[in-house]
Amino acid sequence: MSTIKNLFVILLFTISFCNAQEKTAGTSAQDKFNYAGFINKNIPVELSLTILGDHTVFGEIKYLDAKPVLPVKIIGVYSENGNDFTLAEFQKNGNVSGVIRADLKNLNIDGEWGSTKSDDSYPINVVFKSHESIKQEISANRNVEGEYAYHYAETGFDGVIKITKEKNGTYSYVIGTVTGEKIRDTANASGSGLTLNNDEFIIEVNKNCRFRVDFYDGFLKISAVDDDPGACGFSGTNATLRGAYLKIK
Repeated sequence: MSTIKNLFVILLFTISFCNAQEKTAGTSAQDKFNYAGFINKNIPVELSLTILGDHTVFGEIKYLDAKPVLPVKIIGVYSENGNDFTLAEFQKNGNVSGVIRADLKNLNIDGEWGSTKSDDSYPINVVFKSHESIKQEISANRNVEGEYAYHYAETGFDGVIKITKEKNGTYSYVIGTVTGEKIRDTANASGSGLTLNNDEFIIEVNKNCRFRVDFYDGFLKISAVDDDPGACGFSGTNATLRGAYLKIK
């Protein structure tokens, strides 16, 4: 994967989240799919993906030759037709070590794994093994306090948001992102008095620039509510708050 293509994939991942479907407290059904196969035909892996109705995917990948074998967090998105996936590997500190672009064909996944630290890329081919239907309780009052981040190696893509619960039960936040390698587009915002409703709240930079924050188990997703990024007053045409952030603290 060339550097330009790698950066394009990363940028696509960080800005491609559509507005999520409305969540309500109660029980939701989630589909978990388990796969096994290889990267570059000689690196054995196991991959599990849970598919949500808002085009969000999460799960884990295990490198079976590693010692010890530890799960690596996967967060990503899938296309409208449900056949195209963009998946990022998150280390525990929020560093993204690899990006997978793949297609679903006859329940199997074929595509390309690319490093965020170099131009290296390899084919990934995993075969469907099993499916589970999981019922999960959706809380209307999840505690979302903490620090969330993504760091794309040395490419210059970086984002951190810190969320604090206030004494009256509302939340405050501070967020900063960097988009780009040579041209460092930046976005910064902060606020308080945000009310959590069904695992989401709205960041209002100004009346014409709002972002929706959706919380999941161990990560959050930020998507744009308004269609005019220029109204936000950020520094640079590609500056944005959008993306997936892993909870690191």
